[in-house]
Amino acid sequence: MTRDEYQVLYMMYFEMETESLREAVADLYRRKFIHNDIEVYNTHRIAARVLLERERTGDSLVYHMKDFLR
Repeated sequence: MTRDEYQVLYMMYFEMETESLREAVADLYRRKFIHNDIEVYNTHRIAARVLLERERTGDSLVYHMKDFLR
């Protein structure tokens, strides 16, 4: 996949509404993992990235030091 192809797919998923994007990721997940369709590997990765970026809350798994300092 070239950089231009990547950007086209990224923008396509970026412009989707959130619910449509969730459905697309779920469909790609089924095709990738249940039906073992290796053709959708990169497409699933890009769509999942867009969905994760959109739904990121800013919380992380980093422990807060204030809880450990006493």
